[in-house]
Amino acid sequence: MYVKLTVGDEYAEQNLEIELGAGSIFTKCPECGKEFSVDPIEWAHDFPEFNWENMPVCDDCSNKVG
Repeated sequence: MYVKLTVGDEYAEQNLEIELGAGSIFTKCPECGKEFSVDPIEWAHDFPEFNWENMPVCDDCSNKVG
């Protein structure tokens, strides 16, 4: 699996393909902004009702007491 991007301007364009694999997928915590890696297979297993609006939080924020 990979992400495909086209970058450039009116003079030149370049297609980029970025492989997706364990350790190469990251997100930012919606609570504190910390960047951390995620495993989409584990994430989908842990959150079967997944949608792109519900982003995972980092371990520090998930361990905070309400």
